[in-house]
Amino acid sequence: MPPMLWAAVLPFQITCALIAVGYTAFVAAAPKFKMKRGHAALLGVPSATFGFIPLCLGVDALLSPFRFGEFHYETANEANDYHVRWSIPETARDITVHQANGGFSAHYAISREDLDAWLIFEWDRLEENGAEPWKPHSVVTSRTPELNEEPVSEQAAKWQAEQEAKLLALYWEGDFGGLGWPMPADVVKIEGAHARDAGSTYYYSESEGRAYQRASYF
Repeated sequence: MPPMLWAAVLPFQITCALIAVGYTAFVAAAPKFKMKRGHAALLGVPSATFGFIPLCLGVDALLSPFRFGEFHYETANEANDYHVRWSIPETARDITVHQANGGFSAHYAISREDLDAWLIFEWDRLEENGAEPWKPHSVVTSRTPELNEEPVSEQAAKWQAEQEAKLLALYWEGDFGGLGWPMPADVVKIEGAHARDAGSTYYYSESEGRAYQRASYF
């Protein structure tokens, strides 16, 4: 399900229920207003039709403060949204989640060993939905084995390190820009599993012992 459609499901369901209850009550109460139920039923159809979208938008506006924004949890199991419970490692602690339409950004305390174990589990789980096989060397900031085999000059190595740092900063800004989360100096970027336009990208800081995650949904 595309992210935009997922976000609209709950307001749509609530609006349908409100329209059904309101329409039934209107028809049932028609005699009290000296109106035949048949006429009330016919009159209620266009009213429900034209009122559906404004009502749905109103329901969405009322629900959004409770569904989206910044939330704090000690464990992922405390999250109200099942996407968060499903996408964040069970061993994560001290979790901050910024919930948005079609995805979330999060950071939490976790050891690198636990994060690596989670990544393997996630790749195995999403592989059934079309994810590529597990890539144990998916850290973007690491040089490839081919480059490491060839000796490079000090100047070339410095230039390469600078380009990698700039690229990493661009990735960080794209995933967490506007949230006020400073990028740790020792952070590395790790690609998680992605399948059917859903999955997560991770960043890990060894000095902080924290992972930063950008997740998108089915």
